[in-house]
Amino acid sequence: MEEIQIQEVPQQAQPVVNSKTQKPQRKIIQGDGVIKSILSPSSVLIAGPSKGGPPPEIIVLFESVDTPRMRGRSPFDIWAYEFREILRKKCIGKKCHFITTQDVNRQGEDPSSSTKRRFGRVILDDGKEDLTKFLVLNGMAIVRDPKIDIQRLPEDSRAYFNQLKDLQEQARDKNYRLHNPAARPEYTETETDLDVNTFFSQNQGKIVPAVVEYVVSSSYLRVSVRVDDKIYQLALQLSHVQTPEYRRQAPQESSEQIHPPFAEESRFFVERELLQRDVELTLDRITPGSRISARIQAPKGDLGEVLLKLGYGRLVGIQQKGTGNGDLPPDVADRYRQAQEQAQNERLRIWKDYQPRPINASAELAKAEIPENFFALVAEVPQADTLVIIPIRTYIE
Repeated sequence: MEEIQIQEVPQQAQPVVNSKTQKPQRKIIQGDGVIKSILSPSSVLIAGPSKGGPPPEIIVLFESVDTPRMRGRSPFDIWAYEFREILRKKCIGKKCHFITTQDVNRQGEDPSSSTKRRFGRVILDDGKEDLTKFLVLNGMAIVRDPKIDIQRLPEDSRAYFNQLKDLQEQARDKNYRLHNPAARPEYTETETDLDVNTFFSQNQGKIVPAVVEYVVSSSYLRVSVRVDDKIYQLALQLSHVQTPEYRRQAPQESSEQIHPPFAEESRFFVERELLQRDVELTLDRITPGSRISARIQAPKGDLGEVLLKLGYGRLVGIQQKGTGNGDLPPDVADRYRQAQEQAQNERLRIWKDYQPRPINASAELAKAEIPENFFALVAEVPQADTLVIIPIRTYIE
């Protein structure tokens, strides 16, 4: 991942005067990063590399345009979800360059937040495509007239504004999306909560396409699923895989350690790999808390198996080899066990202090079929009439 290299472009200071002819001063910040999330059709979250913790991030809101709004919870403005999906499929995980000119001041926003919001432009590295121009040309955004006389804008801003106006005329001529009153989006938002039990009974054992919308922790996620022409939000937990719990807030008692070990690291790993990515769900059961327990097939494989193999999680509710757990097929359960054993043997992350339990040799030999004659090594002589031996191989005449 490319680093967000922020560069401030200084401009000559001018005295503040009450003049209609004075051009506004700007503080230009630009840099490079990777598009982590499409927050709405008009804003993206850009992230840099991780250096021992969460990466630096910046939210860029596209300047000079208005788009349908996503308000966190449905109902969204018409076209909002579809436009977000177009940008998501086009941009997620891609390198980009951003240029910002103005801070976004929102009432009630925490000024100490590490993620800053700024108006600006985002250009994809491959093809050097400006996302604002892409939106306008495809009828997904309306150019917003400036609040001040356009002649007072800096020369580059005036030129950019005129380019957007020209692209908007092209979109109008072709009746694209927002410029076509008869056009309707493919997706319809709904305020109705999804009936978890009905959804589970209708889809158990099937492959369900979904999009990861939010990573609560590495084993708890919120996804969106499509049912007919409606999009629903669904909370999931991984089947039989437990990972360190990520806490959004510090506990009431004073403590420097807000999260358990590896909670933040494992959450960041899942967020980096899956946030706003397409995944496939296999629904296994409904938990006592009415949450669906599922396996998530990600681009790099079964998420539960990957977390176990990397030492981010542990198995719960799976015991005897060669069997499943009612809702988990035996072959999947065996893969999960092997993944955990690999992490334990390599002492990865949560298993860094792992010590295997001592084997009860007498019990193991009692269950095994021991031939009458076999070779062995004497490991210990605890007393005169007792030997501790290690079988080598069956005796051959």
